[in-house]
Amino acid sequence: GYGLAMGSKRGWGNGDGRFIYPPLSAAVPGMNNGKVVLDEPNVSIRWEMIRLGIQDVEMCYILKDLFEKNKEKISVERQAAVEKLLDFTPITTDATHFSQDPQVLLKRRIQIGNAIEYLLGL
Repeated sequence: GYGLAMGSKRGWGNGDGRFIYPPLSAAVPGMNNGKVVLDEPNVSIRWEMIRLGIQDVEMCYILKDLFEKNKEKISVERQAAVEKLLDFTPITTDATHFSQDPQVLLKRRIQIGNAIEYLLGL
């Protein structure tokens, strides 16, 4: 790839679209003296953001499931509050439009976590 001849190697650059990067001993040509490198890879910020996104989706499914199972046990006000947590219009309206304020998402994560804890305690 990257226009290199077959079998050629070049050092990896940051921000080149990868989710994980090789360990330093394998990233720089010649640094590992030809030995097989079994060190753990280095993750990218991109990888960590994907992980957080997956956790966000999982939390929403957990909240929705708990809410459906316990809806009759909670007040109408709490029902409305949980339903509001499952509305993501303040955070995003589609795949290309989203809030530029990270606090909106961070606050919602906390609120969803608190709602999950509450519903688990019923």
